[in-house]
Amino acid sequence: MDSHVRLVLRKSGEIAGTFRTRSLEAIAGTGNTETTHREFSCLYQLDVANAYFNPRLSHERLRVARQVKENECVLDMFAGVGPYSILIAKTHKGCEVHSIDINPDAFRYLKYNIMLNRVADRVIPLFGDARQLVEKDLRGRANRVIMNLPSDSSRFLEVALQALKEQGGVIHYYAFASRKDSVLEITKDVRSIIERHGRVVRSFPFSEIIKEVAPNRVQVAMDVLVG
Repeated sequence: MDSHVRLVLRKSGEIAGTFRTRSLEAIAGTGNTETTHREFSCLYQLDVANAYFNPRLSHERLRVARQVKENECVLDMFAGVGPYSILIAKTHKGCEVHSIDINPDAFRYLKYNIMLNRVADRVIPLFGDARQLVEKDLRGRANRVIMNLPSDSSRFLEVALQALKEQGGVIHYYAFASRKDSVLEITKDVRSIIERHGRVVRSFPFSEIIKEVAPNRVQVAMDVLVG
């Protein structure tokens, strides 16, 4: 084993549950499952056994962060340990990011990482259920909403729409799909849900498969411009 590697883990289950965790099996090395990950200009401390994090989404996070405009209000509905929120805040000093997570372990690391990356003046961590928090404090506040919950995003689209400003904004939407599914059909389903809630889809500037998650199963990302 490489001298820089302390512990090697193997996935022994799928990401599941409200807290988005998975079972892991140690196959080499010793010690706990806490680590620090460096990505672009950011550092993230986390426990890989107790908080969701996917390093394979690094370029997707950068793609989204590059779209943010100065002075935007961004809602990161399922922030985890903060990789979207913190990258956005570090690259756009005039923005305001509201970062929600319901997993207490992930939320603890989110707060730590906000301080570690010196973005406490731009990132507001919020613990709890996104639906309840938007209803209570965030209705009509956001220019942009990030929905990195591909297993269940369709159930929360209504919440994202409530968070958007009245004049509209952008939703970054993620979903799992079969390799055989048409991305176009998925966009039609998203459009249908949004229009059912009284909002208008102006366009889908981006809609693509961004990674494979299992044999014949993929993750789709789309940017939805909502009026």
